[in-house]
Amino acid sequence: MNRNAVAYLGTGLLGAGMVEAMLGRGVTVSVWNRSREKGERLAALGARVCETPAEAARGADRVHLCLAADDAVDAVLDALFAGTAGVPTMPIIDHSTCSPAGVAARAARLGAMGVRFLHAPVFMSPQNARDKAGTILVSGDAELLADVRPALEAMASKVLFAGERPDAAASLKLLGNALGIGLVAVLADILTLSRALDLPYATLSGLLDTFNPMAAARARLDRMDRGEFAPSFTLEMARKDVGLMLTAGGERDLPVLATIAAQMDESLAAGHAHEDYAVFGDPRVRTPGEADGEG
Repeated sequence: MNRNAVAYLGTGLLGAGMVEAMLGRGVTVSVWNRSREKGERLAALGARVCETPAEAARGADRVHLCLAADDAVDAVLDALFAGTAGVPTMPIIDHSTCSPAGVAARAARLGAMGVRFLHAPVFMSPQNARDKAGTILVSGDAELLADVRPALEAMASKVLFAGERPDAAASLKLLGNALGIGLVAVLADILTLSRALDLPYATLSGLLDTFNPMAAARARLDRMDRGEFAPSFTLEMARKDVGLMLTAGGERDLPVLATIAAQMDESLAAGHAHEDYAVFGDPRVRTPGEADGEG
């Protein structure tokens, strides 16, 4: 086995970025992609384009996957195993963003087969992958991670071990994506509101350069986890400010702020006006039935 050879299954935008970086480091890379033309683009950089997952994996030190979803991962693994004599001995590292339940089931199935498997989703863009930036989350067998950690560290600026629970990295990836996507939704409302107020974009951008609410947001997350809401900014006053935002927006659509206002109104109706405004985000104090999944 060539200790500097890998197979890469799935060469979309992110997968291609990872492969380009590997080739730049002198790694021998065999690639397979369902749409062959995406793999062909990497041939000019030195990748070997294969017809099947099993062909790509033959003689490889590791197999990396970067696919769209659970069903794609399962289908590619089935094709890999069908074309491989016996159980593959090389580690299989899956960078796909998948459901925690799907990853747990997959890890159990592969473990029963004797396959060495890690789930390692990433926080990185294709350019991050080319630049060895971003974070790789990993969960699964710690000894296997120790074996492949140098290879993963060559791919990213940080490798975060989420623990041996197979679906832990998948869970963290969803949380991180929820934060990122949620922030974009809030920023969309802020941009709309700034335009309603006739502020130039440079003014909004300057605010973001000087005002970073993440430390305060983290402190409120800690309060929410503990269920402690001694006020430093009451829900009553925060709701007043959200009302000012909605009024200033006029007829413009501010869906995130409108949803926040509705949730705050529920908490106000439940008697939490004089607690810290973080209380509106705690499902334990929303309307009955909502916290336990009945609402």
